[in-house]
Amino acid sequence: MSAANAKSFPNYDFLLFGASTWNIGELQDDWGLSLPALTGEGLKGKKVGLFGCGDQFG
Repeated sequence: MSAANAKSFPNYDFLLFGASTWNIGELQDDWGLSLPALTGEGLKGKKVGLFGCGDQFG
């Protein structure tokens, strides 16, 4: 998400976001700053996929 810009979302029909996880499946700390970009009108009518991968077993 650090390279994404919510202003560019309207340019795409499909959006796929992946996040690393750690410990018991917690999101990486900097994702908390990015989550607000995934709300609102910018995603209206878009097909969106979210996935997490990483050290979810601690």
